[in-house]
Amino acid sequence: MNGKMDKPDQEITLNDVSRTVTSLIDKHIQGTMCRVDFELRSGVSIRSIYKWRNGTHDPKMSYFIAFANTLGYDVIMRRKKR
Repeated sequence: MNGKMDKPDQEITLNDVSRTVTSLIDKHIQGTMCRVDFELRSGVSIRSIYKWRNGTHDPKMSYFIAFANTLGYDVIMRRKKR
């Protein structure tokens, strides 16, 4: 399922970065961490995350990994099935 996370162990793809970022934010940032703490822990500015969420910029992989790790997720790459 692209970008929507209903189950804790569900896999998502980055086909739609905006939806993926929105899902991660909605599930984990609200009420758990203030903006300053999030920026300090992840090294990613809230401004950058809003740009990803709005679809105006795509994240560099290193920043997306830091973002996901701060929220308790691993980013795993695997070869596509042919």
